[in-house]
Amino acid sequence: MAQLIIFVYALMVFLSIFLVESYKTKTPCKSLNDCPKAIKPIFVKCLGNICQYSIGRI
Repeated sequence: MAQLIIFVYALMVFLSIFLVESYKTKTPCKSLNDCPKAIKPIFVKCLGNICQYSIGRI
């Protein structure tokens, strides 16, 4: 029983890392220079006054 509780706890901690990492806020922008810099292969473009992220070229 104790092993099951430890397993569930470890699973919650492991999954929360991905939830926090995948959450992105909408960054307002007026030009591409307002968007944060991204490391390739992620590209950033200012579309509709919001910074849009994509993998590959937009």
